Amino acid sequence: MALGIVVVAAWASQAQAQHKFERACCIENECFVLDVRTCLDRGGRPLHARSCENVSCEPPVLGACCLPDGRCIQTTEGVCERFRGEFTPEEECENVVCEQPVRGACCLRDGRCKELTEDMCARFHGEFHPDDACEDVECEQPVRGACCLPNGRCKETTEGKCQMMRGQFNPEMACEDVECKQPVRGACCLPSGHCVESTERMCEMAHGQFNPEKACEEVECEQPERGACCLPNGRCIEATERLCEMAHGEFHPDEACEEVECEQPQRGACCLPDGRCIEATERMCEMAHGQFTPDEACENVVCEQPELGACCLRHGHCVDTTERMCDHWRGEWLAEEKCEDDPCED
Repeated sequence: MALGIVVVAAWASQAQAQHKFERACCIENECFVLDVRTCLDRGGRPLHARSCENVSCEPPVLGACCLPDGRCIQTTEGVCERFRGEFTPEEECENVVCEQPVRGACCLRDGRCKELTEDMCARFHGEFHPDDACEDVECEQPVRGACCLPNGRCKETTEGKCQMMRGQFNPEMACEDVECKQPVRGACCLPSGHCVESTERMCEMAHGQFNPEKACEEVECEQPERGACCLPNGRCIEATERLCEMAHGEFHPDEACEEVECEQPQRGACCLPDGRCIEATERMCEMAHGQFTPDEACENVVCEQPELGACCLRHGHCVDTTERMCDHWRGEWLAEEKCEDDPCED
């Protein structure tokens, strides 16, 4: 419950701060009211106006964009750059002759051939033969062979695929000519005390103790010690020591919860970074990046109010905010300055 209060309080604080610093934002040729961070993340241009009223966003300059594959599209310069194209402003595609890329035969790593551009062939890590057709090129075929997999089975494939499956490759051999080593099986004692029969590798993945060439009925697995586990919130559960550690609890071996008195977490006043105060445990206060005062109520504590200043963002835009919020936006914070004085002009 306390965690929910802290999370909701922190969210409400952030939402209130964002609403306070919302401004008009031009994205393409439309105006939106957004906080500065969201506006910049969406590729927009923040303005000083707090609403879109009387704001005119200039339409972006369109032009012809020659793409790497030789096609032409009508778009903005920013979009053209993202497509790695060549932009000609205020021009129609019908008036532009885009350079056509060289096409040729591309020998892929699996021995197949495709007719592609050099750029596309490089993306497939192929070998490019400019101005050649696939019927004119003989691609080198990868060596195939028998691949012994970790589970003892055999599969005929290429060396590259065998390595991906962590197998042992036998070039130019068929599976019937290869005797793959069978993995040793045995009894695997799991951390829970149960036993399963598996390979050594599977047992290691389950963090178990492997007993090679043994059956479970021949092995007596050590049973984990159980006891009372006092959780950080003061509650008690009965569990193994390992589970208690995972829950960051305090373990009492061979004890039942009714025999253990778990220490109740200390509560107090928590001053949040935005200057507000909530009553919470010390751990919850730390999670909210607050300052904890034990055994105190909020009415008895005066929380330090954060200092406001001007935050200069990229492109010279300015917002009045706290130093912490300015750091979050990766801006330059100017203490005791106000945006109305245009401190970011330089």
